[in-house]
Amino acid sequence: MSNRVLNKEEFELIKKMLGSTQEGLKLSMETFLSTVYKDRVVSTPEYLIAFGDIPVGLVAHLDTVHTTPVKDLFYDKEQNVMWSPQGIGADDRAGVFAIVEILKRRLRPTIILTTDEEIGGVGASKLVEDIPEAPCKLNFLIELDRRGSEDCVFYDCDNPFFEDYIEDFGFITNWGSFSDISYIAPKWGMAAVNLSIGYEHEHSKSEILNISWMFNTIDKVCNILENVHEEDVFEYIPAKNSFQSYGCYDIGYDYDPSFQHWKRDDKKELCWGCLGGFDKDIIITPMDGEGKYCPDCYSQKFSTCLTCGTDFRDEHKVHLNCEKCRGEN
Repeated sequence: MSNRVLNKEEFELIKKMLGSTQEGLKLSMETFLSTVYKDRVVSTPEYLIAFGDIPVGLVAHLDTVHTTPVKDLFYDKEQNVMWSPQGIGADDRAGVFAIVEILKRRLRPTIILTTDEEIGGVGASKLVEDIPEAPCKLNFLIELDRRGSEDCVFYDCDNPFFEDYIEDFGFITNWGSFSDISYIAPKWGMAAVNLSIGYEHEHSKSEILNISWMFNTIDKVCNILENVHEEDVFEYIPAKNSFQSYGCYDIGYDYDPSFQHWKRDDKKELCWGCLGGFDKDIIITPMDGEGKYCPDCYSQKFSTCLTCGTDFRDEHKVHLNCEKCRGEN
């Protein structure tokens, strides 16, 4: 695994990205993409697309969950991690930075940058409304918007050949609830994957960005782009009994009254976190018995006590031990 640290130029770039509003970053990226792709850039209030000559689409979103941009940024070069007391917002500024880094290596995939992913995939939804079919030759999509170091998440795309293809580049399949490709992939009829881009404890002020993990994924994605062949085309195959296939909700976060139709499938269970439908055998019930969660949401909401080894609720990821071991109850 790469242990590369940020050089001065890279540090200043990611600092600028982390300190930008969504609107400011979108304007900067539009300028940058127009410089690289010339007149092959489409810009709307909800998304940016730059059409490349490699038949792969890279996807990232421009917003974060935080209302205040980063003001104080800390970088521990020894541990090679970054954080901010305001919440670093590496979900998904790390994905945007990665795309810039990939383009600097003279690779030209198609780029898709969306707005307001964190409030239900607004930009991606508008994209497929405006462009209901793939606008250029694309063999598959890669989103850079996943926590951790080596996850690959396919959501409701159940194409085993594509899963094997991505895993061959050094990723391990995991579960997820939602990202922009949950809208784009089924609409455009192509397989898609979300890859780890190095952040942890997202959606909290204790979020960190592991620079080594980020560069490791960047290197792997470059390897994919450099070795993709004309015949490496992967279609979108919807998972059997997937939550989407019931028309229960619009992939995002809103309930729909027709949820009752999904509920009749006794092989599925509702995740209390993302409202996604998952096989019962992977649903996790906390020790306190409150709620049922998919593995993805469970890892966000619970931590393991270092003293007694039990799981406890810790959505902000600020504690190493449970309340009992901390002496708080």
